[in-house]
Amino acid sequence: MRFDIHTVLALMAINLTLTSLVLLIVQRHYRTQVRGVATWSAANLLAVAGLACVLARGHIPEFFSMPVGTTALPAAGVLYFKALKQFRSEHLPPRLLWMLWSLVGATFIALSYWQLVDDWPAARLVVFSSVIALLCVLCAATVLKRAPGHGGFAERFTGVLFLLQAAFNLLRIPDYFIESQATPTPLSSLLLGLSEIGMSLMSFGFVLMIVDKLISELNVLATRDALTALQNRRAFIEAAQAEFTRARRQGNPLALLMLDIDHFKCVNDEYGHAAGDEVLRAVARTVTPCLRDYDLFARFGGEEFVVLLPGTGFDEARRVAERLREAVANTQSWFEGRPICCTLSVGLAVMKGKHRDLDALIRESDLALYHAKTTGRNKVVWQTPQGG
Repeated sequence: MRFDIHTVLALMAINLTLTSLVLLIVQRHYRTQVRGVATWSAANLLAVAGLACVLARGHIPEFFSMPVGTTALPAAGVLYFKALKQFRSEHLPPRLLWMLWSLVGATFIALSYWQLVDDWPAARLVVFSSVIALLCVLCAATVLKRAPGHGGFAERFTGVLFLLQAAFNLLRIPDYFIESQATPTPLSSLLLGLSEIGMSLMSFGFVLMIVDKLISELNVLATRDALTALQNRRAFIEAAQAEFTRARRQGNPLALLMLDIDHFKCVNDEYGHAAGDEVLRAVARTVTPCLRDYDLFARFGGEEFVVLLPGTGFDEARRVAERLREAVANTQSWFEGRPICCTLSVGLAVMKGKHRDLDALIRESDLALYHAKTTGRNKVVWQTPQGG
C-alpha cells in the first residue's frame, strides 16, 4: 500500500483540532486548575495552521505554504515546552524563552532563504529536523524529570513520544544524504508521517497527564483535611484499621491518643472563627514534629485530633502524650497581632485483648478524653494496662 503523506497530514490536522477543542472545553466548563492547558491548545492550533499551509501548497503563495507553514511547527514546539513547564509549575526563565523564540525566528529566515532565494532542500531538511529534535528533547527532559512522589505512566508515555519524535526527525537527515535524492524517499516520508502521528499521541498523553493530576488532587481532597493538611477521619480510619489488624496478627503493641483543644469554643467566640482556624493549624504544626514518620496523625473532627502509635506500649505512649500536651501548652498562636494560648486534653488507650476491633480502641480513648475534659483539662488520662 502506498504511503500517502498528505492524508496523514490532513488527519493529523483534524486530530489536533479536535484535541484542542476538548482541552479548551475541559478548562472552561470543568474549571480545572491544571496549568498549561490553554498553552498546549494554542500549540496544537498553531501546528494545525502550519499543516494547513503545507497542504495548501500550490494553491497559496509559496511563501505561506512552506517557510511560514513549516516554521509554525517549531513555534508550536516552543509552546509545548512552555505548556509542560506550566503544567509542572516550574519556572521558565525569560531568557531561555527568548532564546527559543529567537531560534524559531532564525529557522524562519533560513527556511525562507533556502526556499525562495537559493532552493536547497537538504539545508531546509537539516535545519527543520534539527530544530524540531532539539525542542522535543527539551520537552522530554521536562516531562520525564520526576519529582519525588510524582510522575506515572502518562508522563513516561508522553516523554517517550517526544524522544521518538526527536529520533524520527534526526533519522530523516542521514536517509536524505544516503539516498542523495532531491525528492523525499519512502523512508523519509514514513519518518515524517510517524513524527506527525506522534504529535497526535503526545496530545493524548497530555490529556492523560491532566487526568492523572486531577485524580491525584481528588484523592488529596478525599483523604486530607483542607484546613490543616492532615489526614481526615476517613483516611485515618482506613489506615488505622490496617495497622490494628497488623498489630493483632503480629502481637505488637499499639496505642491511640485522642486530643481535644480546651475551650476552643471560647476562642471562636472571642476572636472569631478565623482565629479558631489558625489555632487548629498551629496545633497541627506543633504536634507533627513530635511524632515519628510512621505515626498516624489526623484531624478527627471539629477541634479533635487523633494519633495512632504503632509498636508503642503504655509507658512510651504516655510519654508521647505528655510531650504533645506540653508542646501545645508552650506554643502561642498569633492572630492579627494578638497571641492566643491553648492547651490539650488527651485520652490514651492501648490495645489489649478486649479490643476486638479499632472502634473499641477509639471508644476507650474517647472515654479517657471525656474524663480529662471533666476533671480539669490540660491533662492526659488513660486506662492502665491492668484496666485501672
